[in-house]
Amino acid sequence: MTDEYTPTTEDMRSAWQAFVGMERNTRPEFDRWLATHDREVAVKTLREAAQIVEDTARQGLGLATAAVRLRGEADRIDRLEQSND
Repeated sequence: MTDEYTPTTEDMRSAWQAFVGMERNTRPEFDRWLATHDREVAVKTLREAAQIVEDTARQGLGLATAAVRLRGEADRIDRLEQSND
């Protein structure tokens, strides 16, 4: 873990507001953008998980094996994110 600053969602909302100007309320458009981004990430994640389950089933292995593989993939991604911090 490093001491580098990571902005919060509220920090980014404020920065976006400052960027586009204070004359209009940009919170709703930022929140729509963030919701769209979060939905895209969730869809991608679920599709990747489904692929892992399908591959595991094709190999004749059970759901417990698929769960272990999914957890391993999540841990791998988490480690990548932490190494980028």
